[in-house]
Amino acid sequence: MEIDTKVFLDNTMRNATLNSIDAEKNNNIHKTSEEKNDIYYDESTLENSLAKDFSYQIKERGEKYYYDGNIQNVYKTKNKYFAKVSGNTSKPYDVEIVVIDDDTAHYRCTCPCTYPCKHLYAVIIAISNLEYDEVELKSPIKEKEINLKSIIKEIPAEEIKNYLLSPIGLNNVAIEMGAFSEYFRKYYPKQNYEYYYNNLYNELIVDGSYIEKINLYIDRARQYLSSDEFDEAFKIVKSIIEAYKDSNRLNTDNYVFDVINKLGIILRITNRKAKLETKIEIKNWSDFLEREMYYNNYYLEDLILSLK
Repeated sequence: MEIDTKVFLDNTMRNATLNSIDAEKNNNIHKTSEEKNDIYYDESTLENSLAKDFSYQIKERGEKYYYDGNIQNVYKTKNKYFAKVSGNTSKPYDVEIVVIDDDTAHYRCTCPCTYPCKHLYAVIIAISNLEYDEVELKSPIKEKEINLKSIIKEIPAEEIKNYLLSPIGLNNVAIEMGAFSEYFRKYYPKQNYEYYYNNLYNELIVDGSYIEKINLYIDRARQYLSSDEFDEAFKIVKSIIEAYKDSNRLNTDNYVFDVINKLGIILRITNRKAKLETKIEIKNWSDFLEREMYYNNYYLEDLILSLK
């Protein structure tokens, strides 16, 4: 196929001229992209097209902020604008505007306002006047997630122990002692029988806070069950029952029904799970109670008989 060289050159010149005219005509129209979608908008008209997002009073205040020179800087990358605007605090507010199209934008400002504010509008005026520095930003990199469990797995146990025992660790690490005590109860110092018996006996005699003390002892006995320290659990059960009997409160206390029920569960579990020497101790104690008629209480009698 033959091509008329003159016609080809004429067409080429005409297209080049039209492209030049279009470029000049659309001098203020910028093409940007967001997530692979091309975005076209006219910056010079943003003040008018986005005005609908702001109240009359906010626009007036925004204009005053702009003309008073409160805008410290404005940066543009693609269709996003970042700015700092002086306000009523010593630290300037951070403003971010993302233009979606000629009359739609997303706004963010660190000021307390919950609606499009004067700081945003002042920046829009600056954008419409092309008062910004265009920058090219690198792709933002998300920080690697900090997972405490994974970090602890990487730290040698001795190093964690040294940290917790150091002044920094002791002053800054908060431990929920209830859960900590329950989990590490087997490492705690053991209290003797007299500790439980004497303190509870005294509270029962003077009608003090014995219910709180009993609940504390029962919770500790449960913790000992969880750590398979059945001899310690039995020690607590025995001390509570003995203190009740010796203080003559076994048949007069309104809470004894609930207390004996709770102790019964602990004692039965202990009797099943404990080592032989603890089982023998439980049997000797229950036989003694039965033989000496040490108890004169239906609830306690039922507890002793449930061990047979």
